[in-house]
Amino acid sequence: MQQLEYGFNQFYEAIKPTGEEFTKLDEIDDELHKHFQAKYMIGLAKMLMHCKQFAELDFEDKILLYKHLKPIFNQIERLYSSIQYKTENIHIPMLIYDNSAVDLEGNEIVHFKNRDKESFAKTRPLWLPFRDKLVNHLYVPMNEIKLTLHELIYLCGQILWSTQEINGISSNAHQIAEEITDQISSELHNYYMYEMRLVNYAPRLVKMIKLIDGSKTVVKSLKDITIVSQVYNIFDFKADLSELVS
Repeated sequence: MQQLEYGFNQFYEAIKPTGEEFTKLDEIDDELHKHFQAKYMIGLAKMLMHCKQFAELDFEDKILLYKHLKPIFNQIERLYSSIQYKTENIHIPMLIYDNSAVDLEGNEIVHFKNRDKESFAKTRPLWLPFRDKLVNHLYVPMNEIKLTLHELIYLCGQILWSTQEINGISSNAHQIAEEITDQISSELHNYYMYEMRLVNYAPRLVKMIKLIDGSKTVVKSLKDITIVSQVYNIFDFKADLSELVS
């Protein structure tokens, strides 16, 4: 966990907001979004390479683990950062890139810049349930427990090394994952006992693990939007969404 924490700190310095007031987005700039996503994806990959066990895996295992981690953790991290650096001008913010955020409150759905607004408006019935899942499954519970940075890093490790759902992963990677999950669970126990002074931390742990399931629900909803939009040819934004869900 120490190696992951070291790598995470470097990654987070590059992608976290600056602490200045958030800019509320009325539309998402495609180029800025793609630039940030590229920085995010490269930084996340570099972070994982600080973990000796990950770095020594076969390339195929690395790719499978990365593709499993990125979309699930991305949703959790973006909302964690939105809560930690929240400014007063946006009630329920979700950071999209840098210090720019959308407001998850209300009925307005932010569209992509330089895209046909009328076509995008047809996707509104798809985006509203997605937004509600972000709020109810991630933002609200995360805000209630006041997730700490150490817990965020633990969730990253837990998602990364939960290999049961990954098709094609090697038996060697499975074995390493089991060893590491035991190790990070022990380290989390020590964190709760000796730093947070929590004797009965089981309720908090349950709520925290539910964030992973909540993020999976959000990611599935995003994939469904992509599929339905392609089927009905409502709007061609596969290129934008693929960075989030692939």
